[in-house]
Amino acid sequence: MSPWPPHAGGDRVLADPLVAPMATPAEPDGAAVARMNEPHVVHRGLHHEIRAVILRLIGFVAGGALSYGLNLGAFLLLHERLAADHDVAYAISLTLVTGVNFAWSYVVNFRTDATIRSCLPRYAATLLSCFVLNYALAQAGFAAWPDREKSVILGALVAAAGVKFVVYHLWVFPRRR
Repeated sequence: MSPWPPHAGGDRVLADPLVAPMATPAEPDGAAVARMNEPHVVHRGLHHEIRAVILRLIGFVAGGALSYGLNLGAFLLLHERLAADHDVAYAISLTLVTGVNFAWSYVVNFRTDATIRSCLPRYAATLLSCFVLNYALAQAGFAAWPDREKSVILGALVAAAGVKFVVYHLWVFPRRR
């Protein structure tokens, strides 16, 4: 059973008898709206919004873990096995991960009512910005810690991911209504 009992006017009152009564009689118009400013009243949509952000964050972290594995695997294959230049190997692996991440974000994690055509320009702008941020951070890290490639790649991914999550959630893939 939900801890959020129904309340007049479509709002829900926190189920804590010490804070607020569980039920109220029918009210005249405007009374429910006036009570929304009281600390014990939570608008029905807030719970759903918080849950949506948490679920998107969990999916984003899962996608990030997969990205790290794919990015590192492709980089090591290209650089160590195929003897590709360090910078070229990382650019190729990052490009591969970027393509996979768009599919993951649009189809799985940040499902939206927006069409792919409307999301694509925003995604491209965010993608380019985060790609440059990730690449710059990784190159600076490789210069500072040449023997810590795996940690540098992880650090660059995490830093760019923080920016990316906020921008994806708020702008690139607007939530379904």
